[in-house]
Amino acid sequence: MFHQCSINLKTFLTFAPDNQNKIEMAKKYFLRTKETKGRANLYIEVRKRTPMIRALVCTNIPVDIQTWIRVNKSAKIWETFRQTKDGKELFDKLDLIEASINDVIANGIDIDNVT
Repeated sequence: MFHQCSINLKTFLTFAPDNQNKIEMAKKYFLRTKETKGRANLYIEVRKRTPMIRALVCTNIPVDIQTWIRVNKSAKIWETFRQTKDGKELFDKLDLIEASINDVIANGIDIDNVT
């Protein structure tokens, strides 16, 4: 069993336009490691009801494990971290990943044209 550290704060509903329709996607960020020190890749779990999607995606973004555990202790600490230089860099990357996931959900992916 992997050590997963996350709080419900990271489970949001995200809405993105899709030809007048809205995409409802629940997401949760977490670490998937037994370690308590060092760095680990951040994962995102994506859930959508219609069509049914449940995906676990490794972002390949390494984060400091102790920092991640610390900022997940409360919403106030989470928001304070978001305003730091490291927090802004992390969330800019996560926003790009989320936008890509939303795009794939909205537009699909043509497996025949994947190189």
